[in-house]
Amino acid sequence: MKSPYHHGNLKEALLIEAEKILVNEGMKGLTLRALAKAAGVSATAPYNHFNNKDALLEALATEGFIQLRKYIDESLRSSSAELKAERIALGYINYALEHRQLFRLMFGNELSQMTASTERETAGRLSFEPIQHAVGEALQQTNPHQLNHHATTQGAWSLVHGLATLIIDDKIDLPAEPALRQAEILKVIRPFSLGVYSQTETS
Repeated sequence: MKSPYHHGNLKEALLIEAEKILVNEGMKGLTLRALAKAAGVSATAPYNHFNNKDALLEALATEGFIQLRKYIDESLRSSSAELKAERIALGYINYALEHRQLFRLMFGNELSQMTASTERETAGRLSFEPIQHAVGEALQQTNPHQLNHHATTQGAWSLVHGLATLIIDDKIDLPAEPALRQAEILKVIRPFSLGVYSQTETS
């Protein structure tokens, strides 16, 4: 079967198909052979981009972190939330909701047992930067000597990531309609964001 993709964007197409397999068939179903079949390319074509399944998972997670940062940046531009911390949280949680299986892979045991590639480390760090910056701005405008930046950043991330995980594991019920869902998420986030983050700029 001929590939429907131009060779120039085959890697991107393979990653798109890989996430679909991850969603529909889980980790066990995600093999390079299954990926080739789903993408409509020869059985050897994926090996031009991924040496093995571990390399595929690395690339998939790296792309996941890149997309997570894009969701956060978009939320910072367009969200109706009042505080920067809230807008970051909404972007983070919306990404988790729309890419549940990939989100689990990005932070799951499979990758934690591998040595992270430079690309994944960089993408992960960049996805975390908005939280660091928001906390730094808030602390500078409140009392920069009263709270530890690193510890406060870890606390903020723990809140957002924990909430995202509870939501995608269906431990917290949310409306299906996006606007109502966002409002419910803000109800949970706001009591915490009104603490150290309340002085963060809103633009």
